[in-house]
Amino acid sequence: MCKVKSDPDFLIEAVDRIHNSVWSAIQEMAHNAEDLEWDMSIIGDISDYIEEKLKAHNIRTCYPFRLDDETICCDLFDRCAYCSREKIGGILDA
Repeated sequence: MCKVKSDPDFLIEAVDRIHNSVWSAIQEMAHNAEDLEWDMSIIGDISDYIEEKLKAHNIRTCYPFRLDDETICCDLFDRCAYCSREKIGGILDA
């Protein structure tokens, strides 16, 4: 079992990177990109869809999340029971 990541900024920063990347892709693909406003309902749906498709193609993902009061994500040197990454030489292969 992993040691719980005590720094909440880790979770926030990781998810922000994912959501910003998805938002950039939306803006690149949309005909009316200049009219779009940040919309988490769209960004979240697309983020989830991308994760599902990657997993369907046997591509491992790391989309950190928090479930209730339990922190699911751990620091780079540990992993929890939910993590599919392999530990290689003290770091995780994402």
